[in-house]
Amino acid sequence: VFVVTTTGRGRHTLWALAANNGKPRWHRNVDADKARDPNAEQQRAALLVLDHRVIVTYGAHAGDCGNYVGYAVSVATNGKGKAPYYAVPNARQSGMWGPAGPVEAYDGNVLTPTANGSNRTGGKWDHSDGVVELTPRNMHYVRGWAPANWEQGDADDLSLGSTSPVRVAGDYVVGGKRGEVWLLKPSLGGVAGQLATLGADNFCNAFGGIAAHGHIAVLPCKNFGKAHSVLAVAVHGSSLRTKWEATGIYGAPVIAGARVFVADLD
Repeated sequence: VFVVTTTGRGRHTLWALAANNGKPRWHRNVDADKARDPNAEQQRAALLVLDHRVIVTYGAHAGDCGNYVGYAVSVATNGKGKAPYYAVPNARQSGMWGPAGPVEAYDGNVLTPTANGSNRTGGKWDHSDGVVELTPRNMHYVRGWAPANWEQGDADDLSLGSTSPVRVAGDYVVGGKRGEVWLLKPSLGGVAGQLATLGADNFCNAFGGIAAHGHIAVLPCKNFGKAHSVLAVAVHGSSLRTKWEATGIYGAPVIAGARVFVADLD
């Protein structure tokens, strides 16, 4: 079992614990980006174990304060060797903080969402406010996706990053703060390369893990200015449509059999 602890002066330590008795097998520091302030980096996302590697991602504390940037670290499951990392090419921000954490892509690579960045270049996409695909062993950037209005998401703090993509019927479904739900192709598609978009601002302000089964994805919608809800969307080919919505409840859903279970935060 792998966990990350945060101790004095923002030190982040990855621990490997024996599953049968909880005893530590090894531990090592995972503050890989030495150019950043570890006190400003927050490790809140779930960890991913993939290809004999543990993937750890970082975001920020509330307020987006300090010298931090979103980055992902890869450590061997035996704790040995180098710990390569990928940092979003931004001066600050672009945190990888979604609680569901990085996920495995169809091709065996790592997918992680990124949040709003600090660059205001008016130019080439800087890997903020989107989804990036990385190789698990060396954290090399492979490809990515972002909505066409990613710079507006950066400016308004209405980015992705609050959820992680899930695999649905050969594609990916992902939500975010701004309220839209997107269907992405396995190759992600680059800027504005999504297969379909559902809703508009405040349709489903998604925060937390998305559940998926078959052709259905269920999102936790912590909506702004209207009732919280749990929203089910259906994928059919390259289309995305609403299946059902249960209002007045909010929490990360779990699908078991033909039922959806939610531990309502209220």
